[in-house]
Amino acid sequence: MTPKLSMSRRPHVDPASVPSGIVMTPLGQFVAVLWNGKNESGILPIGDRVLILPDGYADKIGSIIVDDKQQGDKSKAAETGVLVAIGDGAWTWNSDRTRPFSGTLPQVGQRVWFERYAGSEQHGDDGRLYRLMDDKCVGGLRVNGVIETKPARRKPRLVKSA
Repeated sequence: MTPKLSMSRRPHVDPASVPSGIVMTPLGQFVAVLWNGKNESGILPIGDRVLILPDGYADKIGSIIVDDKQQGDKSKAAETGVLVAIGDGAWTWNSDRTRPFSGTLPQVGQRVWFERYAGSEQHGDDGRLYRLMDDKCVGGLRVNGVIETKPARRKPRLVKSA
């Protein structure tokens, strides 16, 4: 029997609000991952751990095609992604675990910034690569700065996400 994976104590964000497009970082262009709003990875974080679906490095930059090896190496350096699942103890305490956490609590489905190379890579049941990390590795929520990629003939323009 497969366990039910929607055991988050926080409400879930509508997947339509997760922006798609290009995320610009100092490391290059990353393709904002699309997520259907369901944890199909088969991985359920426990304690203060969180599961993130990281953005992938762009396979084409302008007219330059990026080879698979370089794309895989650069994807490991991703610093943005979608929060897929949250352990029961995540964001209960501050980062040094000395006092209760205060501030905005991230929700499943939100785009987040996290530390480069943070956590461990986990292959989900759905064939996607996830990162399982401590809650203190997540540094912020992504609220804007996604670049629209359509229509293709016009110059990209900055779009604010929901």
